[in-house]
Amino acid sequence: MKGKNQGSLREENTSVILRVLRSQPGLCRADIARICGLTPPTVSRLIGFMIDRGLIKEKKHKTDRIGRRPIGLYFNGGGYYIVGLSLTQNEVKGILADLNGKIVKEDKISINGKTFGKNDLSKVVKLVKSLIKRRGKRNIIGVGFASPGIVSTDDGTVVNVPHFPKFKNVPVKSVFEKELLLRTVVANDASAEAVAEQYFGKGEGVSDFVLLHAGDGIGMGIVLNGELYSGNFGVSGEVGHISIDIKNGKKCECGNRGCVELYSGLDALLNDASALLKKKVQSIDDLTKLAGKKNKKLLSLLKERGELLGYAMVNVVNLLAPQKIIVTGELSALYEEFVKPMKEVVDKYSFYGVGKEISLELSEIKENSVPFAAAAMVLREFLQNPYAFLP
Repeated sequence: MKGKNQGSLREENTSVILRVLRSQPGLCRADIARICGLTPPTVSRLIGFMIDRGLIKEKKHKTDRIGRRPIGLYFNGGGYYIVGLSLTQNEVKGILADLNGKIVKEDKISINGKTFGKNDLSKVVKLVKSLIKRRGKRNIIGVGFASPGIVSTDDGTVVNVPHFPKFKNVPVKSVFEKELLLRTVVANDASAEAVAEQYFGKGEGVSDFVLLHAGDGIGMGIVLNGELYSGNFGVSGEVGHISIDIKNGKKCECGNRGCVELYSGLDALLNDASALLKKKVQSIDDLTKLAGKKNKKLLSLLKERGELLGYAMVNVVNLLAPQKIIVTGELSALYEEFVKPMKEVVDKYSFYGVGKEISLELSEIKENSVPFAAAAMVLREFLQNPYAFLP
């Protein structure tokens, strides 16, 4: 087997140092050399490079000891920025965030999912340009684009998006990189949200967890052994398409019958709640207000649909046995009425009751969660391959 060349070894060592300093701020050069298994000259050379690039900053530590104060090193996430974008039925939302996860600007454009196609990416390009205006591309390391549906992460193509009939096999990465001259990462939205939790949320320090997105669609991001599991063929974590009634269930756009998303997704709940209550229930806010009024019919519906999702999640737990389930999406607002019944089913019906050992937590990443997740995907790629992004 061939050894690594100097360039790849240098990038690998730079990546290791960046990740260590991000998780353990304040280390000195000697600490980094010991933790990373690198020689002091190598550490000093790479630290110097990253200080020049504004990725690391130095700060003298306070000490009672006589002599020179030790110098601590810190990941300087405030010096560079990422654009994060999310695709939904009605809009493309964009944010500009620094590498520490601080959102400094946000904007959006309205779209119609039924007519949105490849040519409409020009509108998204304009959105990105408006977000980075006045900062200059020199400080922007990349663009993240999170989409529901099937995404080919290898070449950044959005293959198929539910309810977007004209948005198929769209080479988002190549279009953006050509028009914006910025490195672009394209990912499934639930997978991106799992990475956001890993870097900024309830998944920090957890080696095995799943991120359940319960909203218009139901999807899942999977982290195993500390790494995002992306599957093959652009598909992984499609828990919303686990069938709970394969013979007689509703017909799904995916071609199967009885997919749990058709019963426990937000769209299904809004439609069924409207029919049940004989009045229009239009949004998650309407659902939460009615649930707060303790409408018995609605509470029974929400509990039933939460339990149906729970039966699908039993399969996930039996297959993966994660340490934690993190729930996000609009339906996470209905914890007592929808999420808790789901977890009770998991606890009761999982193999030997192992579900009881798995913690369930609600995500604390609320505002702009999906575009923020898209930005987190870029951060992940940057920390793994920093020289691919640095100017």
